[in-house]
Amino acid sequence: MDKISNISNIVNILREQIGKSTTTKSSSTNNRAPASATSTAHAVGRVPLAQLLSDRLKKLRKSDSDYKDKARQVLVETILIWEFGDTIINDPAYGELLNRIVAACNTEAGISGKLDTLLASENQ
Repeated sequence: MDKISNISNIVNILREQIGKSTTTKSSSTNNRAPASATSTAHAVGRVPLAQLLSDRLKKLRKSDSDYKDKARQVLVETILIWEFGDTIINDPAYGELLNRIVAACNTEAGISGKLDTLLASENQ
């Protein structure tokens, strides 16, 4: 399985997690990114996700004891921003959503394994 396939699988899993988290909120709360953020995220000519992720992961120190945790957070954060636009970080619920997705990814053995495989391939 190549890097793009791994990322595609993880994006699908994140979409499911986001769907689950937004359906548990009350219907009176608007949990979606603004339309402008979504259209920005899908703009033609943007940096490919694999490139963006690689660039962001290179900024982390592999020698840090918490590198794996930081890398997973960067991975999820990068995918969310790439998918929904960078204005998603302005949403008051963004931090909680990011933390919940990372926690879910860490506790699900299948997802955790895929993340480890993806991150290992990025480190080569």
